[in-house]
Amino acid sequence: MKSILTILAFTLLFSIHNLSQDIDNSIVLLNRFIPENIHELYKSNQDSLEGFNAKNSRTTIYKTLLENGFLLIEHINQNWDGFAWVNSSKNSNKYDVNNNIMEYLYQSWSDSDWVYSFKFEYSYDGNNNLIEVIQLNWFGNNWVNYLKYTYEYDVNNNRNEYLVQIWNNDDWLNTDKYLFTYYLNNLLELHYLHWEAGEWISYWRRLNTYDENNNLVQEILQDCYFGAWVNYSKHLHAYDDHNLKIEILIKIWTNNTWINHSITSKTYDENDNLIEVISQHWDDNIWVNSEHYLNIYDNRNNLIEELYQIGPDSVWINYSKVFKNFDSNNNFIEKLIQTWSNNSWTNDKRFLLSYDRNNNNIESIYLFWSGGSWLNSYRFSYLFDENNNLNEELYQTWDENAWKNVSKNISTYIPITSIQQDINTIRHFNLSNNYPNPFNPVTNIQYAISSRQFVSLKVYDILGTEIETLVNEEKPAGQYEINWNAANLPSGVYFYRLQAGSFVQTRKMILLK
Repeated sequence: MKSILTILAFTLLFSIHNLSQDIDNSIVLLNRFIPENIHELYKSNQDSLEGFNAKNSRTTIYKTLLENGFLLIEHINQNWDGFAWVNSSKNSNKYDVNNNIMEYLYQSWSDSDWVYSFKFEYSYDGNNNLIEVIQLNWFGNNWVNYLKYTYEYDVNNNRNEYLVQIWNNDDWLNTDKYLFTYYLNNLLELHYLHWEAGEWISYWRRLNTYDENNNLVQEILQDCYFGAWVNYSKHLHAYDDHNLKIEILIKIWTNNTWINHSITSKTYDENDNLIEVISQHWDDNIWVNSEHYLNIYDNRNNLIEELYQIGPDSVWINYSKVFKNFDSNNNFIEKLIQTWSNNSWTNDKRFLLSYDRNNNNIESIYLFWSGGSWLNSYRFSYLFDENNNLNEELYQTWDENAWKNVSKNISTYIPITSIQQDINTIRHFNLSNNYPNPFNPVTNIQYAISSRQFVSLKVYDILGTEIETLVNEEKPAGQYEINWNAANLPSGVYFYRLQAGSFVQTRKMILLK
């Protein structure tokens, strides 16, 4: 029963709209029951289009604040009925003066009119931290409460409590709670509790340990049984001199001792590109091969070839291979996937991408191999406005000799407003997580200072070498933001460090080209 409730808790935790997924700390919840494996590790190093398929073609990453300083205010989905475009759904967004989303409204098309379905309402504190999200469903002719998410923060704006409640009998009832404990902004403990019979019951917790470089070196997961904590699993992480993760060892608590479960080893080249990943599992007191990846990069650090092999024998067996091509602007223009069959490589899938002069992806075509030739399957076509905002996304499938319309997305934007925040509401110094992260090649960095200070904001590479000074002057109290362009730098891990008086904070960002 406990495991079922915990799984339901995860479902509830991540059912919240994508807009609330801006806190990296919650990502650790994904690994509650699924040990970190080679697929997940490797996925973070890929820029593949595997999610770009017909089955979920209409599912897109929902971002309201774009990198170029525009806000998404409306997103309409239409379907082709064979003769004309017919409305299907509409998302609408409202924002406050600080460009925080205040309302997300979802409507469906029915009987030639837009019909309410559900909406999210958002509230923020004086530091623009999200403190409450309420989901309401349209029932009859009224909005009815459904779920409420409440967040609390420490003095460093780290989220330290996350409460989930459900509406029942005209009142909010507790369901789940997550408690976060930090030291120097590193997450030390994540504690999950479930509301049962009028009290909070501990279910599990994750305990983290870090090295002197703030790298996560150990994670211990424990379950709570009858008020006592019992070990469940342990993840041990090792890093090289560049703070790149080179090993993940997973152990399982069995019969009062730690037993090996799996190990993943990673190797990098001199440019910190991941070139090899080996995954093994523990079987009968020996390590047995599971999976193997080999990567090849061009002289611009673009990943151009990926080889995937499987065990369990001592000799790796080919499974699949991916080839990628890039244009002179490092835009990804082609991906070819082959599979190993009858001791030879056979074509399987192919993606072709085109770009405009602003490097916007304007067309993506998917093909499959059949009968010795490539055949069209589906394509996406994109239209952008003069500000490089995606206005229209058209999805089509191939029908014998022509492309046939399937669905279309239409988006509308407005420019962000200048943030005019009352300095009296800024009570703490804070360096926010950059957005987007990972990024290519521009990212936005925001920080707040509660009193006039000399401010220094600098970027460092993974060796601690100073790359660029972004701010180096005295500033009054307020909230600030700056865009950093890393177009001339290679992919890798970078750090940005804010110093304002005695306040010092450093955060990590990842450049992926």
